[in-house]
Amino acid sequence: MYSRIVECRVRPDKRDEFARRLENDVMPILKKQAGFVDTIGMIGETDAHHIVAISFWQRKEDAERYAQQHFSEVLQLIRPLIDGDPKVETFQVAAPANSRILSSLAA
Repeated sequence: MYSRIVECRVRPDKRDEFARRLENDVMPILKKQAGFVDTIGMIGETDAHHIVAISFWQRKEDAERYAQQHFSEVLQLIRPLIDGDPKVETFQVAAPANSRILSSLAA
């Protein structure tokens, strides 16, 4: 299993629009991707404009294909709502705890 962590700062007056865009525009793109398992979104506890999203993928190749073919589309959707470029990091998942993630590993 593989994960992509995307970290960004949402503009103060754009938080609600950012949340709507993620739900209505970004999630449908992710759900159509081969190997996509799930995503977790987090809002900073001390800085509510600091957003972190972790997406989980069955294989590294699935995440890389998404990054090459579709992430630029997602970036175009959120770019007007964030400050600067998002920071993207990738990881191999060592110990998944979520049941959906665990069931995906067994598949």
